[in-house]
Parts: sequence; structure tokens; C-alpha cells
Amino acid sequence: MLESAGGKLPSNGAKEDGIYLYRPLDCLVIKMVHKLREESGLEAYDSVYGIFVEGQDLFPGSGFKAKSHAQIAIRNPECIAGYFRVPDFT
Repeated sequence: MLESAGGKLPSNGAKEDGIYLYRPLDCLVIKMVHKLREESGLEAYDSVYGIFVEGQDLFPGSGFKAKSHAQIAIRNPECIAGYFRVPDFT
């Protein structure tokens, strides 16, 4: 859709150790999903949650990777009931 309108798809960049640290293409895809839902009259998502399985195996045959992580993006701040800060034990 973007290319047909004369735009150019962004590319994920700033790769370090085989992992993209900057993901404008991923962000664009998520924003497009929300735009299409809105245009279809569907309710918006309050949050988006993603799992990124990245890095080397922690040990041979492992399903755990050194840099795997979860990310959550809150789109509706009204759904936040509270938060806490982890103490700095260093």
C-alpha cells in the first residue's frame, strides 16, 4: 500500500550481534494494523505485546537465547492501574 502511494518501506537497522536494535518497519506494521482496525470500525487495542527470541543459545540445544525479551507498548494509558520501580541493588 505504501509503495503504491509512492512511499518507500523503512528498513530495520542498527544491527548488533545479529539483532536489530532499531525497528521502524516493525513499528509501521503495528501502526498499520491499528489503522486498518479503526477504518473497519473495530475496537482499538489497549496494548501490544511482543516476544523477541534473539541471540545465541544459552547452552547447546537450549530454547533460551541470550538476548530474548518481551516488549509491551501501552496505547491507552487509562489501562495502567499502577507501576513499580525495581530498586537498584548495585
